Order: sequence, then structure tokens, then C-alpha cells
Amino acid sequence: MKPSVEKLTGEEQRRAQESRDLQFVRDRLQSWTTRNAAALRARADVFSSNAAQRFSKLGGKLNQITGYEEIEALKLRVVENEARIREARLAARAAKKAYDEAVSRRSNSQREVNDLLQRKSSWNDADVSRFTQLVRQDHLFEREEIRSKEDAARAEDAVERELDELMRAILARYHEEQIWSDKIRSASTYGSLAALALNLVVFVLAIVIVEPWKRQRLVQTFQSRVVKMHNENQDLVQAGMTDLSNRLAKQEDVISRIVQVREAADTPNLPASGYRDETLSPDGSLSGVVARPTTPMDVIAKLAHDRGAVAVVGGATILTGILGWILGSYYG
Repeated sequence: MKPSVEKLTGEEQRRAQESRDLQFVRDRLQSWTTRNAAALRARADVFSSNAAQRFSKLGGKLNQITGYEEIEALKLRVVENEARIREARLAARAAKKAYDEAVSRRSNSQREVNDLLQRKSSWNDADVSRFTQLVRQDHLFEREEIRSKEDAARAEDAVERELDELMRAILARYHEEQIWSDKIRSASTYGSLAALALNLVVFVLAIVIVEPWKRQRLVQTFQSRVVKMHNENQDLVQAGMTDLSNRLAKQEDVISRIVQVREAADTPNLPASGYRDETLSPDGSLSGVVARPTTPMDVIAKLAHDRGAVAVVGGATILTGILGWILGSYYG
């Protein structure tokens, strides 16, 4: 036996409440989906009907503008003539059948009269009364045959008239369709010629106006880029020449100082205590220390060594500047 609601634990009550809430949400979602689907179908039906009516009106306006409305009227006329000719043929068939029946009845009556006439010598009272009746019926059958023949003839004439009317309607429809086709063909030809003329005008305008303008813009863009590259290369060359000039000036200053030191070393009035040996520092200046050469040959070797180092440093500096200028000009 299931426990009652009062005896459920808190966890079971919470789960039951969640289940009820979930079921309620599902029901609400299902009802909302059904209601919205019905509304959407109704809107789609209304939209399709309105679209069909608008397209029908648009087709009618287009037929009225292009003159196809007369062809539609002729089509309806042909359909009506076909219906009338079917009715006329049915009437002619019925009249022909009535005429055949009247002819058959009169033939039977005449056959019976002829039989009575062949045994006229043996007639009795019944044969006389029968002959009289057959004569009256033959007179009626003759009139009925004539009337049915006239009806059949009129029905055949009606069929012929309806057939002629149908052929005239078909010919009129064909004629109007040919006229409409010629009109549409002419309009299409003139439209094609107008489109061709428009394309020709656009082509000529493109050649006369657009292409020169594009070429001019291209030339201007190319000239601006060339001028910009020239200015950049000129600035780079100028910077390289300035740097090279500064380096050459420093080298000339160093060489002049070396020459001065050599001239000073070549003079005989050197102090006995020694001379000041100036060498090239890393920043391009001369730093001197006092040395005490023992012999004049040591002084000359020291000066020759310092001169070679200065020449190597100066040549390397000049070569580095030239290579930097060439690479900067190449990669611009």
C-alpha cells in the first residue's frame, strides 16, 4: 500500500513538487506550441490567399497592358463554342434517332398494309377495320416522319453553324495570337536594340571618360610612390653620406694627431725621461701614457705599429659605411 502524502519525507515531497512543476511546464509549452502553430498556419493560409489574389490581379493588369486580354476573351469564346457544338451534336444525334424510329414505324405500317392488300379478296370485318386504322396511322407516321426529318435537318444545320462559328473563333484567336506575338517580338527586338545601345553608350563612356581617369589616377599614384621612394632614398643616402663624412672627419683628426705625434717623435729635443705615447681609444680620441723607451728604434717601431692599427681601423670604418649605404639603398 502506498504511503500517504502526510507521511512522505521532505526529499520525496520536493521530488514530487519538481515532477508536478515539470509536468506543468510541459503542458504549458505544448499548449503554447499548438496555439502558435495554429496561428502560424492561419497566417500562412491568409498570406498565400492574398498572394494568389495579388498575382492574379497583377497577371490581369499585365494582360491588359500587353493586349493579351482580347486573346483570353477569344479563348473563352472558343470554349463556349465547343460546348455549344457538343450540345448541337447531341441534339442532331437525338433528332436522327427520332427520324430513324419514325421511318421504321412507317415502314412497318406500310408492310402491314401491303400484306392486307395482297389478301384483299379474303378480308373480313376485322381486316377492314385494321386496314382503316393502318391508313390513319400511316398518315400520322408520314407527318411524324416529315417532322422528324425536318428536325434532323435543322439539327444538322445547327451543328454546321456551330462548327463554322467554332472555326471562325479559332481563326480569330489564331490571328490575335499572331498579332500579339508580333507585337511582343517587336517590343523584344526594340528592347534588345535599346539594351545594346545602352551597353554601347556605357562602353564608349568607359573608354572616353573612365579609362583616362583610371590611367591618370594610376599615373598619379605611381608618380607619388616614385617621388616618395626617391625622397626616402635621397634621405637615406644623405644620412649615409653625413655619417661617412663624420667618420672621415674623425679619421682625418686621428691621422693628423698621429702625424703630429710622429713629427714630435722625429724631433731631437725629446726629454731624457721619456715621451708621451698616444694611442687610439675606442671612442676615436687619443689617450696617452708616458713611456720610457730605451732606444730610438723602439720609438720608431711603436709609431709604425700605431700607424698600421689606425689605417686598419680607418679602412674598416670606411668599408662598413659604404656597405651600409649600399644595403640601405637596395632595401629602401
